[in-house]
Amino acid sequence: MGSGSRGLAEIPWGQASRGQTPTSRPELRRWGLTPEFEARPLGPDPMNLRGQPLRRYDGVPEMLAIKILIACLVCFLIGGIPFGPIIARVKKVDLRKTGSGNIGATNVYRALGMKYAVLVFALDALKGSLCGYAGLLLFRAGMPAGLCGVAALLGHVFSPWLKFRGGKGVATGFGAMMVFAPIPSAISFALWAAIIGWKKVVSLASMAGAISLPAAVFVFNGIGWRFYTSLIIAGLVIWSHRENIVRLLRGEEQKIARTEKR
Repeated sequence: MGSGSRGLAEIPWGQASRGQTPTSRPELRRWGLTPEFEARPLGPDPMNLRGQPLRRYDGVPEMLAIKILIACLVCFLIGGIPFGPIIARVKKVDLRKTGSGNIGATNVYRALGMKYAVLVFALDALKGSLCGYAGLLLFRAGMPAGLCGVAALLGHVFSPWLKFRGGKGVATGFGAMMVFAPIPSAISFALWAAIIGWKKVVSLASMAGAISLPAAVFVFNGIGWRFYTSLIIAGLVIWSHRENIVRLLRGEEQKIARTEKR
């Protein structure tokens, strides 16, 4: 291809500094910038550790940061939608005053039974999946996409619709990772389900599934943004179970059981 049609990423710093403007701009599209954007270096030609010219384009980091912040804020609000309390209220049950008081699928099972628990789990997972998929659409791949899934998880744990009180984030984190790394997520889900069937302790199963997730991602996807995203999600899920950890160590954690018959 001629020099006039080379992509932005192919133009050395020196050429860009002389005012050359590429007509094909895949790098601009990757950052979500308009075709009218012009690459303008901010100083003398820098070199990396290998002695190669570095390319820096005025405005890209700032515009990308704003785009990430807006996307994460929207995902945080979506992740905070409390499907558990909404469905429980339709059934005339105050989920906060039932069982553990948690808004997630486990407490919905205690209050309303398996049918509604599965529904809430699916809806909470859908929040994470939608935000993760939106992140991939907006940023193709990379940590910005992962942060959209993390934002949905944070929204569930610190729901802005419930005075920043929420659930454990297991289903929402699972939904996000199913978009980013489906096979590792399915393995973690299978482990979660197996431990629930064996021990009947949801908190133990949730933490085991969270711990296994980064390991599975590492095996199937290696070190990269998916692995780092899984580490953050696993860490948040385990942190949200800090009270359960204390009860497990004391031998006081209860097995899952119905508290209401409806």
